[in-house]
Amino acid sequence: MSARLGSLHLHVTLQWTLRLLYLGALALCAHGVARHLRDRDPRALIAIAAPWLLMFALLGQMHERYLMWGAVVSAVALGVSVRLSIIHFIISIASTAMIVHVMLIDKKLDATLPAIDVLKHIRPYGSIVVLACVAVYLWDALSTRIPAFQPRQVRSGATPSLPLGPEPEEA
Repeated sequence: MSARLGSLHLHVTLQWTLRLLYLGALALCAHGVARHLRDRDPRALIAIAAPWLLMFALLGQMHERYLMWGAVVSAVALGVSVRLSIIHFIISIASTAMIVHVMLIDKKLDATLPAIDVLKHIRPYGSIVVLACVAVYLWDALSTRIPAFQPRQVRSGATPSLPLGPEPEEA
């Protein structure tokens, strides 16, 4: 895409578009971290892990090994929710499959040709699964809880049902 603004010639490629999209997503994740930390929400961990996954998903010409970093950092999901923990394991399996595929291609042995064939054919589906998982992580990093599911604030003026202190003396 090219544009001319007076004497300035602006040429934006797909690579730069993806970089700018990643930069915007990074700013959104920073906003999500700040909001979740303010609310003392454990999803702040997801907002911290999301940029590592977005890096692999959005930036072009990214090697398979960089998804492994995202998979490692996304392990924080184990402390947040079961759904995100399952997605963490899916991302880990996809990253391992991509790395195994590259390693098997380097040494094409007769015994590994069927495995190479299988991994080659499932690669497009794996890409869609990884993008969907990253989208779920981004959604959780940016979303807010429904008020009915938010933890309630304890009123300081309320007396506990079972007082733990000594009983007041009667005169």
